[in-house]
Amino acid sequence: EEYIANGTVDMATRCGTVEYEVGGAYCVRDRPVENVHLYGVEYAPFGCGGLGDGNGGENGHRHHGTLQSHGWKESLGAILEVGRCLRKTAPVKEVFEKDSAASVTTTSSPVKIGVFAFCLDMLVFPYVKRRKDSDHLNEDSHHDLDDEEIAVAIVSDIMEDPFCPLPLDMWTYDIGNRSNDRDWKRFCRIIDSFSGLMEELLGDSLRSVSSSSEMPAKWMRNCGGAALVALSDALKDSGGRATLITTRRPNYGVGALRDREAGQQSHYLRKECEQRLITPVQRVPNISAISGNDKDIVAGQFYRKLGEECAKYRVSLDIVVTNAVLSMPVSSMGSGQSQRPNMREYLDVATLSELCRATCGKFKWLRVGNECGIAIRGDDSDRLSANDSFTAEQLREELKRSALAYSGSDVVFKLRCSHGVQVKSYSPSLPLGNIIGDGIVDSAELEMSHMDSSSTIAVLLEHKVGGVVDTRESGKRGSEPPLVFFQSAVLYTTMTGRRRVRVSTLGLVTSKVPADVFRSA
Repeated sequence: EEYIANGTVDMATRCGTVEYEVGGAYCVRDRPVENVHLYGVEYAPFGCGGLGDGNGGENGHRHHGTLQSHGWKESLGAILEVGRCLRKTAPVKEVFEKDSAASVTTTSSPVKIGVFAFCLDMLVFPYVKRRKDSDHLNEDSHHDLDDEEIAVAIVSDIMEDPFCPLPLDMWTYDIGNRSNDRDWKRFCRIIDSFSGLMEELLGDSLRSVSSSSEMPAKWMRNCGGAALVALSDALKDSGGRATLITTRRPNYGVGALRDREAGQQSHYLRKECEQRLITPVQRVPNISAISGNDKDIVAGQFYRKLGEECAKYRVSLDIVVTNAVLSMPVSSMGSGQSQRPNMREYLDVATLSELCRATCGKFKWLRVGNECGIAIRGDDSDRLSANDSFTAEQLREELKRSALAYSGSDVVFKLRCSHGVQVKSYSPSLPLGNIIGDGIVDSAELEMSHMDSSSTIAVLLEHKVGGVVDTRESGKRGSEPPLVFFQSAVLYTTMTGRRRVRVSTLGLVTSKVPADVFRSA
C-alpha cells in the first residue's frame, strides 16, 4: 500500500506482460545457441520429368511430368531469398566500451547460413576454398574473390554412420555482417553454381536418365535419414535451426521408412489397424509383435535417438515435403485382378512430424498439383523462371516465415496458479519439448530447445481441494466475486545471446452461476 500511495508500483503490477534480462543462476550454459540456419535439399535430375514418366506410371508424379527441376531450382531460389532477408534483418547487439560508460557501439550479430544436397546414396557439401593449396580461407588476407574456387565434400557412408564432413565455419557463411559482404557473395556464388556442380558430379547418371524411357530404380532412393543425421552432427556444438526439403519419405540408408500401407488395403477396415498406421514408429509399443517387420524396429530406434540428441544439442529440425498427388498401381494384386491407381505416396507423416515435435521444429507438407489449384509451370515452352511459379512462392514464404520469426532457445516454461486451481497436465500429453517434474507439489516445467512467435502451449486445469480463496469478501453485499490468477514465465535466450524471462499475468473473475459464464463469453 505504501508503494501504491507513493506511485512507485512495480511494472509487473501495472502491465499484463513484462520482460526482464536476467543472469547468474538463470544462465546454465557457457555458450548460447548461435544464429545458424542449415538446409538439406533433395536433388532430382533435370529433364527427367520429375520422378516419373509424367503419365501417372508406377512411382511417377502425375502433375510433375513437365517440371524439369522438380523443386530443386525452387528450393535454391527460396533459400537465397531467405539469406537476403536474414541479411537485412540481422539482429544488432550493443557493446559498451570499458573506458567510458556512456560510449556504446552497435554491431551486427553473426547470422550463418549453409546448404547441401542429398540424392541417390550420397550427401554433397559445397564450399569455397583458395585456388592455391590451402583448403580453407584466411579471413585476415584481403585476397580477391577470383582467387577462390568451389569444391565439394561427399559423404557416401549413408548406411551405417553418416556425418558432417566439414567444420561448420567451412561451409556456412556469415551473411549478417552488413559492413563486409564477402561471405554474402560467396553464398550467392554457391547457390548460383550448385546446379552445375551437381550436373557435373552426376554426369553419367543423368545421361542414363535422359536416354531411358523409364526412371532407373536408384533414382527412387531417398537418403533423407542420413541428411538429418548430418544436420544434427553439424549443429551439435553450436545449436541452431536445420531444415530438410524433400519430395518423399526417407527410404534408403539409415532411417529408412517402409510403406506400411503397401498391399494392406484392409488396414482401414478396422479401427485398431488404422490407428497403428497413424502412430509414429517411435511410439508404437511392442512394435515387433504388431508389425512383424524388423525395419520398423530399427527406424523407431533411429528417430527416437535422433530426437533425443537434437534436443540435447539444442537443434531444431524442420521438415518440408513438397510433392504432388501420385498415381501408384497396387503391385501386390494378382495378375488376374485389375490394378487400381492409388492416388498418393506414403510419406509416414506421423513419424516425421514426431521427430519435429521432439526437437521443437515444424513439419510442413506443401502439396502441389492441379487438384490444389496450383498451376505447375517451368517447361521450355513457358520460358518462365522456376522462381516465378506459385510453387516457388509458396515454398519461399514458408521458409521465410520459419527463419525470420522472433525466436528464442534454451526455453523453460512454467505456469503458476493461485489458490483453488492447479495445473493438471499439458495438452496433448506429449507437448513440444520435455516435461520436467511430476507436478504433484508444484506445476511441472516444460523444457524446449526452441520457441518462436508461432509456438503454442496448452494446459489442462482442475479445481484444487479447498476451493478458491475469497480474498475480496464476496459474501458481503456489494462486494465483487473472487478472482483466480494465472502467471506464465518463459525463460529463454535471444539470438544475440542474452538471457531473458517474459512474465505474463492474467486475473479472471469467478462465479457460482453458470449463466454468468455464458453471459460474459
